[in-house]
Amino acid sequence: MTVAMERKQASSGGIVGASDYGSVNLKNITAQTMTVTGENLRSLGGLIGDGRNSGQFNLENCTLNNITVKSNKNSENIGGVIGYHDKITTIQEVTITEKSLVYGQQFVGGFVVTRD
Repeated sequence: MTVAMERKQASSGGIVGASDYGSVNLKNITAQTMTVTGENLRSLGGLIGDGRNSGQFNLENCTLNNITVKSNKNSENIGGVIGYHDKITTIQEVTITEKSLVYGQQFVGGFVVTRD
């Protein structure tokens, strides 16, 4: 569990917490029975918590089996795969199985949360 002392000061992801500058390439990943939780976070995601500014995300052939992505009411931007991004993003052949849970209070998406 990732806990930020002040609201919106941290991000948490199953593989990458935050990538504010630079690119992330994830290929041929299988996550089995994984839980990603946190409190007071700016973003929370099954694979990637947060991506802002320059760079890009490329996700290919990734499977999330029986995952839980869950946060408290003080967190926002909760996504099953990516919590939040404003990067160029390519997602190909990425699946979340039926036994998975994505839970949050503000700005929650099954795969990705993005907003202005």
